Amino acid sequence: MCNRKKKGGIVFNKLKTIEFELLKKLSARKTRHEGEIYHYTSPNGLKGIVEDAAIWFSDMRFLNDSSELTYIYKLAFKVVTENPIYTDLQDIIRNICNYIYTSGCYSVNNEEIIPLDTFYLASFSKDPDNLNLWNYYTKSQNSLGYNICIDTNNSLILNSNQEIIYGEVIYKTSEQEELLKKCFEKYISFINQNQNNYTKYEGLIQESIVRTLEIYNLFFKPEAYEAEKEYRFVIWNYNGQENIKYRINNGVFIPYIPVKLKKDAIKSICISPSKEQDLAKTGLESFILQSNRFMTADIKKSAIPKRY
Repeated sequence: MCNRKKKGGIVFNKLKTIEFELLKKLSARKTRHEGEIYHYTSPNGLKGIVEDAAIWFSDMRFLNDSSELTYIYKLAFKVVTENPIYTDLQDIIRNICNYIYTSGCYSVNNEEIIPLDTFYLASFSKDPDNLNLWNYYTKSQNSLGYNICIDTNNSLILNSNQEIIYGEVIYKTSEQEELLKKCFEKYISFINQNQNNYTKYEGLIQESIVRTLEIYNLFFKPEAYEAEKEYRFVIWNYNGQENIKYRINNGVFIPYIPVKLKKDAIKSICISPSKEQDLAKTGLESFILQSNRFMTADIKKSAIPKRY
């Protein structure tokens, strides 16, 4: 990402230790749901998953709600401005936010532009029959959606160039702010211990804060989305560019990484509420049979009353 690692190896390693400790704090707070989770998708999405025998991890920059990319920075700025003990971080966070909002990237003293890390995300829900999620894929009277059920413990096939983090999304603002406070306390302590060399290593410190906020942002969402009960898998530090593929959505080319599923990973496939459920079930059973994949999956129909 930059050449500052060479300029301050000891400081760089200390900051990486802080990042690792903060990631552990986040992991400890997130509940790792043990059991079944559900991936809601469109008919074409389901077709691709079955034919590729893979879940598609999409580039986070292309999320349906682009506000997710900046949510953490607004919250971070709120925390440091409302708490006097974080005064030393106000200018740093303000500087970071200004760059994020204006260009989607970050720089220090105009020395160089540091792009945000790229993360590939697959979203699931703990809810097997969620009307809000169905509605996203059934915007017209004749449209259908599907969800596939997998087990969190034994489904994905990962290889050596896939570093993955996963867990439940945190929605409560109070919990998010508490985690950020712990985060900022670590950095303030580090800055106070290195006050004499702060100017020299300012870039390294600010970059470390950006990296930490990026990771936290993966599992923070506004409380308004709590009903989704989202569970995320995120590929981080991916270095297999040759495996990146592209799908088209509304005319936009979206990068994604196909992550292979084990042979019987899909435990069931559910069809959204619709008057066409019976016909859809017949067609889906035929498709699964011909594909000769996930033959043990139970084909279900949503229990939510039909709307049409």
